[in-house]
Amino acid sequence: SASIVAYEPDSSNFQVMTENVSPLRDQIHCVNAAAWSANGTIALEFEDSQGVDLKPWGIRTSESAAGPRVPCFRLETIFDNAGFSSVDLLKIDIEGAEAEVFTDRSLLWLPRVRFICLETHDFFKPGSEEAVRAALRGRFEELPKSGENLLFRAV
Repeated sequence: SASIVAYEPDSSNFQVMTENVSPLRDQIHCVNAAAWSANGTIALEFEDSQGVDLKPWGIRTSESAAGPRVPCFRLETIFDNAGFSSVDLLKIDIEGAEAEVFTDRSLLWLPRVRFICLETHDFFKPGSEEAVRAALRGRFEELPKSGENLLFRAV
């Protein structure tokens, strides 16, 4: 009986995602867009600063990249568009955009979330993990890490 919304900014990854979840199409709504700290558009980066291919699992969003632009939304807007007054589980894997998504100007969505599971990417953007912890401090209890994922429960 779950309602799931999945965002993926890269069109190739989006196609794979929609194929993978097709048996659950009534429960999972897929959106070809990115999570970010503002509503608008954001560029995709397919190579790192040394020109190394990021591969499909490492594609990043960037305000300064010259790559193709895709729609982007604040988490509050994502929840509103989905009709979610509350979110039981928020899973985030946004390849280094944690610092932008977890900024003070974009935290109006936090009271709507009960549990957060996220993978931070300090190796892409140093300080990403601390930005998440700073934003959640006092609002969420950090649970023991599970593999690459940080886990937080609303207090």
